[in-house]
Amino acid sequence: MTRFICLLAGITLCIYGTSYGQVSQPYAAEWKKIDSLFDRGLPQSATKIAESVYLKAKEKGQQVQMLKAQMYLLTSDMQTKEDGITEAIKRAEVEAQNTGFPNNAVWQSIAAQLYWSYATIGALYLASLFRPDELKKVNIDSYDPVLNKGVNTRNLRPILYDLLAFRALAFFENDEKDVTQPAFKFEIDDPAAFSEANSFINHPFKTQDTLSLQWQALKVYQQLLSLHSSDAIPDAFIDADLHR
Repeated sequence: MTRFICLLAGITLCIYGTSYGQVSQPYAAEWKKIDSLFDRGLPQSATKIAESVYLKAKEKGQQVQMLKAQMYLLTSDMQTKEDGITEAIKRAEVEAQNTGFPNNAVWQSIAAQLYWSYATIGALYLASLFRPDELKKVNIDSYDPVLNKGVNTRNLRPILYDLLAFRALAFFENDEKDVTQPAFKFEIDDPAAFSEANSFINHPFKTQDTLSLQWQALKVYQQLLSLHSSDAIPDAFIDADLHR
């Protein structure tokens, strides 16, 4: 079985990162044991350890470690309970409502992915990106415990906004085949969508079809590129522009 870090029924907080200069993780032995138990098909045993870690992390105010434990608990519920997906959605919504910033933004993004087949998905993803200037100030390093990291590419996703934006784009860039299309359906036929970055960032893409996923994707790319336009290290800006 493929080893998932913070598996959530196939949901992972994936991001590129580095393999060097990382701080040693608290509860590393516990996380390794939990992964092993999931791999062996023993989610209930994994739950006991995750609950224990959650309480320890809560006592110490370790917010990201609490998040990681909660994601494992959601995974277990979805594997062992008949209504696990419903409970996972409810829990994610509660956490998104009651958790402080910026973890509430992460929970909004998780709730959106759990709602993948529902009409509220886009609104949830947009809600997770609602405070871009503040999300830019949150270095992604603080979320290392719940990330799947690549090698030598941390500069491509240096801030929390990057993680949430690309999770949203994974949804918005779908072809909308399952969505009812209005007569005024938005189509990317404006040359400005393919212009150089500075022109693209400031271009007003107009449409009556404001529910269009493609239109929302353009807006996210505009915000993403704008946030990185003045970075001293341009890697994240260049990578986002290439994706665009």
